[in-house]
Amino acid sequence: MVSDIAIINLQVVASILMGYEFFISSKMKGAIDKWAEIHAKSLKATSLEEVKAQVGIIKKHTPYYVTAVVFLVFGLASFKLISVFESNNFIWLAILIGFVAIFFIVGAFKSVLDKLIIEGLAPMIIPLGKWVLALYLLFTAKGVISGVGFIFLIASFVCRYHNAVYA
Repeated sequence: MVSDIAIINLQVVASILMGYEFFISSKMKGAIDKWAEIHAKSLKATSLEEVKAQVGIIKKHTPYYVTAVVFLVFGLASFKLISVFESNNFIWLAILIGFVAIFFIVGAFKSVLDKLIIEGLAPMIIPLGKWVLALYLLFTAKGVISGVGFIFLIASFVCRYHNAVYA
């Protein structure tokens, strides 16, 4: 449960950030917005470089994905052979082919799990999140600082929802 004072603090910070332009001069607002925009562009550029590096890692592991598809095809073909041998009363051969099929299918899933998900997609989650955040901040109509304030406001709503549902 999130304390009510923490939620109020989030909302106060959100209101200050979203309405800061009313408390400063337009010259100072321009300087602050320029500074924040430079940092948001830097965040976007660095996170995009990290995403590109991860895409390179995913492309580097293409032979593993092809091998996984071949293993999956062999496994499915083996299951088809099981029914052929089972109908001809070669049950021992059907069991042996079943083990081979399981080996191929488990090998395919292990390869995809290791190379694609663990080494490729999982490390890309945080850089993609930072990239989306920077993209949002750069395209808000009121500026980067007001966009950050809106994110604080959303965080307070999420905390209130959590308290209402799970308390």
